[in-house]
Amino acid sequence: GVQTCALPISDLGRLVKGPVTVRARIADLADKEGPMEIAADLSKAELNLPAVGWSRPPTANTKATFVYYRGGEKGRRIENLVVSGADLSIAGEVALTAEGGLRSASLKDVVLGEDNRFSAAIKTTEDRMTVSVKGASFDTRPLIKSMLTTRQPADASKPGDGSGVDMAVDASFDRVYANRGEVITGVAGKLRVRGGKVAQAEISGSFLSGHPIVMRIEPSATGRELRVTGRDGGAILRAANLYSKVAGGELDFVAVIANDKNSSVRQGKLTIRNFRSEEHTSELQSLAYLVCRLLLEKK
Repeated sequence: GVQTCALPISDLGRLVKGPVTVRARIADLADKEGPMEIAADLSKAELNLPAVGWSRPPTANTKATFVYYRGGEKGRRIENLVVSGADLSIAGEVALTAEGGLRSASLKDVVLGEDNRFSAAIKTTEDRMTVSVKGASFDTRPLIKSMLTTRQPADASKPGDGSGVDMAVDASFDRVYANRGEVITGVAGKLRVRGGKVAQAEISGSFLSGHPIVMRIEPSATGRELRVTGRDGGAILRAANLYSKVAGGELDFVAVIANDKNSSVRQGKLTIRNFRSEEHTSELQSLAYLVCRLLLEKK
């Protein structure tokens, strides 16, 4: 028969916000562990993937289909998941805990607009989540914007929303899109997130000019040390959407980040050598002041 139902999937509310019409076809109502064929209309719902800084407003003709198993040898799970819509395609499988939480996910095909094309594998334990992401391209502009925003949204982190789960993330992308047309190729990164904060990270790649960029976060005696180095300082500043009138140069930025609630920057130093600029020294000094102010005021 065909029924309207509420699925016991506890993590769904973080990803889908808004009204969703769900139709379920159950072959055998007496089989409490058997499959349910689900068709969902997501046209009126906002979709969110906070881990990659992606969101999508309600969009017509957005749909999801999958087969939901309520039990059996493999436990609760979702198979043959297909989410489709304008510039949107997700396909894969999801394993759930007995309570409906996420146990693991294999998303073999993820397309989020023109610039996000990758696959993802996720595994969770009681106190840790492991994420592996790799693909052709990734749009990092939303993440850069959130890093440089001086105030977080009121709902950026709420108890129980999963933002405090410890995570180990391995990422590999052929191309990463940044601000002002900058593209970073051959990007590889490893991140460790504890208590909702990046505790350790190493991310590397090269601009189209061939010049490398490396970002590292390491534990220190007073918090965490952030260091960004590269041989094309102008490209780094453009990628971060901070300044566009510097060309070339060796850039070295180092800062101490506290382990407090706001990850406040206690001290920092920005050095650029051997660059070309369309501006005078006073404008460049203003740039350095702007960078420090953005970081120090980040709350």
